[in-house]
This record gives sequence, structure tokens and C-alpha cells, in this order.
Amino acid sequence: MRKWLFHFIIVSLFLWSGLTLVHAADRGEIHSGETKIGLEIVAPSYKDTWTFYGNAGDRVLISAEKTSGSLWPKIKLYPPDNGPCEASAYEYLDHQLEQPGLYTIVIEDHMLNDEGTYNISLLKIPGALNSPEDPDGGAIASGQTLAPGGTINCASDMDAFQFYGEVGDRVIISAEKTSGSLWPKIKLYPPDNGPCEASAYEYLDHQLEQPGLYTIVIEDHMLNDEGTYNISLTKIPPDLRPGIYNPYPPNGAFVININGSFRWDPVAEATGYDLYFGEDVVQPLTKIGDNLPSPSMPFPKLERGKIYYWHVVAKRPDGDIQGPYWWFLVTPTGGKPMPWLYLLLGE
Repeated sequence: MRKWLFHFIIVSLFLWSGLTLVHAADRGEIHSGETKIGLEIVAPSYKDTWTFYGNAGDRVLISAEKTSGSLWPKIKLYPPDNGPCEASAYEYLDHQLEQPGLYTIVIEDHMLNDEGTYNISLLKIPGALNSPEDPDGGAIASGQTLAPGGTINCASDMDAFQFYGEVGDRVIISAEKTSGSLWPKIKLYPPDNGPCEASAYEYLDHQLEQPGLYTIVIEDHMLNDEGTYNISLTKIPPDLRPGIYNPYPPNGAFVININGSFRWDPVAEATGYDLYFGEDVVQPLTKIGDNLPSPSMPFPKLERGKIYYWHVVAKRPDGDIQGPYWWFLVTPTGGKPMPWLYLLLGE
């Protein structure tokens, strides 16, 4: 009798442990520019995990918004070497990575005593600014007004825009709400991926402190409202600063012809270009073009139905120029879900 009872207890504990692991969900990969919605912490002790690849010095913005229940989401970020938690915060984490490799985000209730649902958003600088599910964001030029500029689809959502600047340039950025309860907050991140260089509500007037690719982040002021907005950029002087412009395929393109080529505008005084390419989730982009003599390169082998990311670095005697991170979707054979967005390469 005792032996039977012992085995019953052991099996019960094993089954209970297995059920617990089912709910302690490994949600998998999350890309920069993505928002995952409708996620559930089903019991107080359960946790969700998400993974992404980062390099030392990258800046990550992670937002976790409660959508139901009494959950108060706590964000914990664990490094690739499996060491102690590298950074943590409630609902919103702004952190510069200390190591290269695969990072793990843990989402849990702040006191492990409440349940609920949440959304999570990730933005990595440098990294993709948007995703197929949330295409808002991208390049913006001086004198340009994007109307509509974008939509903060849920309270955790962050939209990002980029432009090249020079030390001493003055930038005037306005973000105007056009619908919903959104109160747009503007945050400006510098090219070295350091902390936010300047921030303001709706209107930012700032003199740049660094040369290179700046990132504008638009979010709700308290991360609790949604809505649409327009965004405008004025840079003084309006000169187009050195950078990687007019990528082909464009960011977010739907690519049919898998035998096409990457192309971009030549950079003055560039001695060559490095091209990085890959799926950009569990490992870094691979350098597939090393010191290319011209601003183009044929595609490597592409698989239909996959999303790929790419990035160009221009080599100049006065220092490298980093390009944005772009993505494109290779369409499945015969699949045309959004025909007006397709890019027919090679024609």
C-alpha cells in the first residue's frame, strides 16, 4: 500500500510539473519592430519567455502592457551567458545591452500573485523599425510630413522613424494626434545607441550632438492609450547628410523574383560596402558582401515565404557609415495577398 501510494505521489507530481511547464510558455522569437498581442499569464507563478539576438551596445526598448485582469507586468532581461538578470522594470524597459548573443525576456506578474493578459513590443536600435503586422515607421526626410504618420495600435506599441544628421544640425519634430486618446511622446535616440538624447510631448526642438543615423520613437505618453498621428521633420540646414539611401528592395517589400539584386544609392567617397543579410532572430546577420566595389549585389539563395533582413555599411576614409535595417518578404509561389505592394525585381 505504501509503495503504491509513493508511486502515485511521484506520478502526480510529474504530471503537475508537466502541466505547469505547458503554461510557463516559451513564446519563441520576437523581432525588433514587432508587437505580440493577446498573451495570457494564466496563473500567478507562471512566466512567459521571449528571445531575440542582440550585440553589445545595442539599445532595446521593451514595453509590456496589461490588457485584462490584475496583472502588473514585470519585464526581466537575461543575458546570453545565463548570468543574473541584466535589467528589469515594470511595463517599460530601456536598456543598452552588455553582451552579444541570444537574450531572453521574462514576463511575469510583479508579485507573482495576479493573472491577466498583456501585449509586448520590442524595438532594437539598431534594428528593424517595423514588421509585416505593424508596418508603421521607416525613413523620414527633412521637410517631410507623413499624413497619416502611423497608428499606435495598442498601448505597448512604439513606432520608429530614422534620418541622418550632423553635429550642430537643428531638428524640429512634431507629432500630432489625429484620432483616439493618444498623446504622442517624441523620443530621439542618437547614432551611438546611447540613452535618449531628447524627448518632448508633441513637439521637439533640439540641436543634434552626434553625426549619423538618428532614431525617432513615437509612443503614448503613459503607454496606456491608442490612436493615430501625423509626424513632421524639419532639419536646419536641410542638406542630405551622408547615408545609405533608396534601398532596393525597399523596406517592407513583397519580392516575387528571387533572382534579383540588392541595390542602393552610391555614397560619396565610399571605398567599398559591406552587406549583411539573414533572418535576424537567433543569430546575427551574416556578412555576405565584403568591401563590395559598387552599391549592388545579387541575392543569395532565398526561400519563398520567408522574411529576410539586410543592412549595408559604407566604408569611407573618415569612418564607416551605418545603414538602416530593412526587411522584405519573399512571396510564396502563386501567393499574392497584397498585389499592390509587390515589387517585381529585375524588370
